[in-house]
Amino acid sequence: MIRWSYIIPRLIFILIVYLFFYFAFDSILKWGMIKTLQSVFEAKVEIGQVKTTFLNPTLEIDALKVGNKDKEFSNLFEFQKLRFSFLLKPIFEKKFVVNEASVKGLFFDTPRKTSCKIYIPKTRMPEFVKKYLDLTKDFAADRLSDIKSESIKNVNIELSSLKSLKLIKEIEEKYNLEYKNIDEKINFSKYDDRIKDIENKFANLKKEKNLIKQIKLAKELKKEIDSFYKDFNKDKNDVLELINQARDYYKEIDEARKEDIDKIMVFAKIPKIDSDSISKMLMGRDVINKLDRYYSIALMAKNYIPDNPRKRVFEEKRKRGRVIHFVKENNYPNFLVKLAGVDGVLTPENPISYRASIENLTTQPAVYNKPLKIKLSGKKDKSLVEVNSDIDLVNKMSLSEIKYSGAKISGISYSADKIKIDIPSAYLDAYLVIKTSDSFIDAKINSIFRDVVIKPSVNIVKYENLNNAISNSLSNLKTFSTNVKISGEFSKPNISIKTDLADIISKSLESSFKKEIDNERDEIRKKIDFEISKNKEKIDDMIKSKQKELKDKLNLNSDRISKRIEEIQKSIEKNIRH
Repeated sequence: MIRWSYIIPRLIFILIVYLFFYFAFDSILKWGMIKTLQSVFEAKVEIGQVKTTFLNPTLEIDALKVGNKDKEFSNLFEFQKLRFSFLLKPIFEKKFVVNEASVKGLFFDTPRKTSCKIYIPKTRMPEFVKKYLDLTKDFAADRLSDIKSESIKNVNIELSSLKSLKLIKEIEEKYNLEYKNIDEKINFSKYDDRIKDIENKFANLKKEKNLIKQIKLAKELKKEIDSFYKDFNKDKNDVLELINQARDYYKEIDEARKEDIDKIMVFAKIPKIDSDSISKMLMGRDVINKLDRYYSIALMAKNYIPDNPRKRVFEEKRKRGRVIHFVKENNYPNFLVKLAGVDGVLTPENPISYRASIENLTTQPAVYNKPLKIKLSGKKDKSLVEVNSDIDLVNKMSLSEIKYSGAKISGISYSADKIKIDIPSAYLDAYLVIKTSDSFIDAKINSIFRDVVIKPSVNIVKYENLNNAISNSLSNLKTFSTNVKISGEFSKPNISIKTDLADIISKSLESSFKKEIDNERDEIRKKIDFEISKNKEKIDDMIKSKQKELKDKLNLNSDRISKRIEEIQKSIEKNIRH
């Protein structure tokens, strides 16, 4: 007899699950993808259709468009179709292994009819970005016209704000603390118990009547005294080294002094007219904003890469008992794309057809420890694009090389303060080499702009002739280059920007204003140096005085202990002879 009461609820449950996956799953997955991508790119994301199949597992995404948060009516990229073909068996282990993937019609920088702006809560700006953006404001062109008539003597320097004086105060406090620690070590009180023990053993030695036993005890006591001397002399030399240690604070003070001079120059609105400063002023904001975006994306990508699962094995080994791990023959990570093919067109302005491949893309590189490889190539007429990237996430190393030559560009603009340089059209040759190792980055980005049309707007001084001279020099340029270097820790890298445009502006300004700016810098330096010298003399005298005091104490305590031990040694030799 059929138990319908048992079968019907289960059939209903299976039907509900089937209906959910047939009617609702694709829609929910599509909604989740849109929300996730919008949080990553901070712009509107549109997906035409998401389709999944289960018996032969596949995922298809049609007509995806990702807006560009910096260009309201442009897409960062879009593609016509993305298709994933999954292996069935790993799905039952809650793992998604893509045997093959393909992306058709991937386009970049395409126009859109509606705005892509959405509200995204602002993330905290990294400290190195804030610091660098502040540096781009140092130009202060509005003061150039006045520096010939005004003097730095009118600028009041707030001594309490000087970093160099704060540093001297910190050094004084630090040395006072070190002095206290050294003073405690000089007492050598920890050796008192050992000396008493040696004295007691010597007393027992004197009482011993048996000559052989006495000689044996004397040998042991001599060994103990030698060990005592070894430890005592080591501590004594360590303390002496601490006392005589050269106070290498001059370099720190000199660096702080340079920062103080720059700070007062900014406070007095005295501009920096060297090529490096003008390069930062012209292009720094554009470079650092791009770096900030890539940095944020990299941090978000890192969140999807869990810790090495082997760590858990090592932690378990430390516990009592034994845990045995059986490694599967085909152990897959939670998500893996073995091979993905991509084709499309770069941008409407540079319609270069390209083909690309992505290998070994995974969220668990420790489980599937093959390096991620990205290759892209495309060519049209004189335009060429090549990308080769090898990323080893297990050893935390990567090398990426990008070449993009003969690219037609337009609508480029560099501006800050009262200088604006518009580039309506040009051809760009760009070469990028990016190396990473652990948390360090070393990147070089060299760009050459050819067949350039430049429309400058220069109004940085009251002298019209100088403004016109700078404008004419820039207008006559047909080629210029920019070089960006990024090195150091990824979270706080050193950034260097150089460009021929800045060289032209800098040379023109230096010929007119360098002497006055250097004079004002010297005035600031003299004021700061006077205060540093006063405070430095005080700390030098204090250190010299305390060093003498500590050396005297060391000699006194050292002589006291050495004298007691020497007396015991002489007595031992005397007793053995008799």
